Amino acid sequence: MNTAPAATHKRSHEDDMAQSTQAKKPRQGTSEFWADDGNVVLVVRNVWFRVHKSVLAYHSPVIADMFSLPQPADAATSAAPRDCSVVHLDDSPEDLRHFLCAILPRKKSNLVGSKDKPNFGTVSAYARLGHTYQIEHLVAQTVEFLKGFFTDDFDHWDEEHYVVPAGWVSDEVIGVVNMARLLGCHSVLPSALAICCVLVPDALLDGFEREDGSRETLEKSDLIRCLRGKETLAKESVSAVLRAFRHNPPNRRQCERQPCRPWLDVLNDAVSRFPDVFGGVHVLNDWVGSFDMVAGKKADKRLCKSCLSTLTARLRDEQRKIWNRLPELLDIQVDGWGQTGAIVELLDFDAVVEK
Repeated sequence: MNTAPAATHKRSHEDDMAQSTQAKKPRQGTSEFWADDGNVVLVVRNVWFRVHKSVLAYHSPVIADMFSLPQPADAATSAAPRDCSVVHLDDSPEDLRHFLCAILPRKKSNLVGSKDKPNFGTVSAYARLGHTYQIEHLVAQTVEFLKGFFTDDFDHWDEEHYVVPAGWVSDEVIGVVNMARLLGCHSVLPSALAICCVLVPDALLDGFEREDGSRETLEKSDLIRCLRGKETLAKESVSAVLRAFRHNPPNRRQCERQPCRPWLDVLNDAVSRFPDVFGGVHVLNDWVGSFDMVAGKKADKRLCKSCLSTLTARLRDEQRKIWNRLPELLDIQVDGWGQTGAIVELLDFDAVVEK
């Protein structure tokens, strides 16, 4: 008796049972976003997310349109729960998790504007997926966050003295430049590119590793811009510090002690001999604090309060001038840059009269 049909039927039944059992289980990494009553399965690089169509469609007209398009029949379609449609996305699972955290109702929803400081991966996912799926409120929050840190306001930057947001690594500023380009947020570019200019060449060329293991790098035009900007901003920094010393310290009535003139000469000479100390750091770094590296510990503390205050004000004014010229120095066009604050006019002090 021929038993082949029975064996075939047995194998088919076992396959159906295995497939049915498998469909009930979330794929790896999806337990956080596997709603038992969800009616759509999002498949991203073989990672599954079972969610609700209505919520996604409410936030994104692009995703709403995707639900009306026929999806190719494949293994994922046949293995999905019978009451679920299947939609394949080209994003990374990591990005989609951040995205779903923002738009799905959960106890711990993460928004860019929340008090919890978002990491780079979160902000980047909001920017790129918000842009891709036309979720305006997500893009708006991302732009607001970026503008808050990579500001066009010199006084705000000067008060904060930050380079990248807390918890980020400096290389991730490369991603900030890319986000600014993607979202058309041009006011973010000067300060972000200026930070890129102090990254080591290897970091500029190789970029950094994203959460999904891919590498994020600058576009070729911005890479060239930063490599050229390194030299340009370094020269500007050294010239600016030297200009701050070009004027003499306060006159005798303002200077509190006579040794200030010699110490100012020491600092001036140190800047001339060790220009890399100022040229190799961020153009808007705390220059007064850098004097220790070239003239000994607490070198600036050897100046009287009046002379130190005057020197600090002059250095800050030179930095403001560089700030106002950042788009020009970095070869980018940013309308309205440098109009948030007026340059402080400093007094032209007389020289200390030597005894």
